[in-house]
Amino acid sequence: MNILPIKEIANCNSHNKMKKEAINAIVTRKYVDRSNHFVNTIELINSDSSRVKYVFIRDHSGLYDYLQKNDIVNKDKGSMKVLVKRDNNTVYFRLNYNCKK
Repeated sequence: MNILPIKEIANCNSHNKMKKEAINAIVTRKYVDRSNHFVNTIELINSDSSRVKYVFIRDHSGLYDYLQKNDIVNKDKGSMKVLVKRDNNTVYFRLNYNCKK
């Protein structure tokens, strides 16, 4: 029987959740949410004008640190690759939740 530590389970849950997400949005706000355990948070507006919020609790890719207001963020459903466009530059990140299963 293979038993995963609680931290590994949480990492894999975050990984699986983000893998299901498709993102095509613009960053509207980036902050540390003091009311929610000081988690790194970004708010985006999607191409359909809906607003979404993502928290970066377990990701080690550096994406959160890189993001700025007005960045364009794209991620395909089923992928962990995130494309960020800023000015005339495009930078790629691979979300990394240290999920080993």
